[in-house]
Amino acid sequence: MGMDYKGRMPQLTQTAIWPEIIKSAESLKAQHLRDLFTREARRFEQMSIYVGEVFLDYSRQCLMPQTIELLARCLEQQEFAKKRAALFAGDKVNASEGRPALHTALRSSDSKMPHYKEINASLECALEFAEKLRAKAVIGASGKPITNIIHIGIGGSDLGPQHLTAALGDEWSPNIVFIRNVDAAPIAKAMAQLNPHETMLFIASKTFTTAETMLNANTVLAWLANALGKEKAMQHVVALTAAPDKAKAYGVDDARIFRFWDWVGGRFSVWSSIGLPAMAAMGRKKFTELLRGGEAMDKHFYEAPLLVNMPVVLAMLSIWNINVLGYQARAVLPYCEALREWPSYLQQLEMESLGKSIDCDGKALSYSTAPVVFGMTGTPAQHAFMQALHQGTQIIPAEIIMVKAEHTKLPGHHAMLNANGLAQAEALQQGRETDDLQKNFSGNRPSSILVLDTLSPFAIGELLALYEHKVFTESVFWNLNPFDQWGVELGKTLATPIQNALETDDVANGAAASLIKRLRNL
Repeated sequence: MGMDYKGRMPQLTQTAIWPEIIKSAESLKAQHLRDLFTREARRFEQMSIYVGEVFLDYSRQCLMPQTIELLARCLEQQEFAKKRAALFAGDKVNASEGRPALHTALRSSDSKMPHYKEINASLECALEFAEKLRAKAVIGASGKPITNIIHIGIGGSDLGPQHLTAALGDEWSPNIVFIRNVDAAPIAKAMAQLNPHETMLFIASKTFTTAETMLNANTVLAWLANALGKEKAMQHVVALTAAPDKAKAYGVDDARIFRFWDWVGGRFSVWSSIGLPAMAAMGRKKFTELLRGGEAMDKHFYEAPLLVNMPVVLAMLSIWNINVLGYQARAVLPYCEALREWPSYLQQLEMESLGKSIDCDGKALSYSTAPVVFGMTGTPAQHAFMQALHQGTQIIPAEIIMVKAEHTKLPGHHAMLNANGLAQAEALQQGRETDDLQKNFSGNRPSSILVLDTLSPFAIGELLALYEHKVFTESVFWNLNPFDQWGVELGKTLATPIQNALETDDVANGAAASLIKRLRNL
């Protein structure tokens, strides 16, 4: 199978089981996926899982059913059950920051869960406000109803709400403009197109100090103040934050501060008030259904045996592909335009959580962790980068996502969409042999297929929680803390003195000095 796993064996899995895993890989070297399907009549049944409204088919991965059994035994030796219980119990699993990671509590209907009352009180306030926005019952300072929202956020404060708004927003939604880039162009465009008297500014920041977010917020606030006056402009500002005191000091009215908590990581926070723009786009009923979908996946993750536990199996496939087969990237391909923001959301969730080189014991890792995650909607991807997946020198596993039920009534489109998704999986698996080497396809390239029964809030909730738990399971394999992100800080710290040098005559020394001079035409 063209494997290269030498030097990639995780030290943490150097147990009696790991040599068996390597032996399993060796036994597959001379075999093609075509052969495995021919020989194993029940391969599809053995290598698929159905939970709620989400179906996973991983039969096109380059492994055997018994490989999953070996990886599950390996995971058990990492005290997985104990660590999973600690996550749900609210223990301080984010050790470097001394915090729990209680995103599961945000979607729980169990009154025994930690912080249940305050979570539901905060959620109810946000949902009530969202319903008023949808009914055009929030009136601006000039007496006009609010019909536009400019949502300022970055990272988890932006990607989650934007994904849900794209996937599940409806005709009752206000016009929502998401601004995440500090580049002024999208802000200028929004301000040119929107009426400030009918526009509300959402500032989404966990700390209410994120430099990029606050600069963007100040720019939009100045635009509102120019039209309304400073005092009235503040009536158009909403804060979504874990630092309500800072939001209040900024001038936001108490009634417009929707809080969440420091035990919720940004990339896990869309279930909280950070999801307010999505609540306004979806409405109370659908957002509540989203929570129930997430809770259903939580229950499955906590209770299902490892071999049929969908998040655990996805994580084991990842470990197999990265640490045994040496595949260092993964393509995410949603064959559904409503899921167009999913690859970006998943990219942050996985690469920010797992992009670590130091383990929980403070030791440098000698094995690969987070793969590069990239992707776009399916049929455009076929005319962009998928040539490399089919005939390139690197083997890049693919993750294909489809929706079973039609969500539009235009004839022909849905069938062609899903036909293309299945065709890509077949082509990656089967390949095509021909004497013309330019047109030869080796096949034997792994893929998984996820099928949502419908494009429903419940299914999307399951999908979100599925990958949150996949990330956690991978972190147990790799002995990582998936809930901090210290790598984000260094570049931000260095940006401040460089910005000062760009704006003043004080050009700093160092590697950037020459470029600073060029950027300033000195």
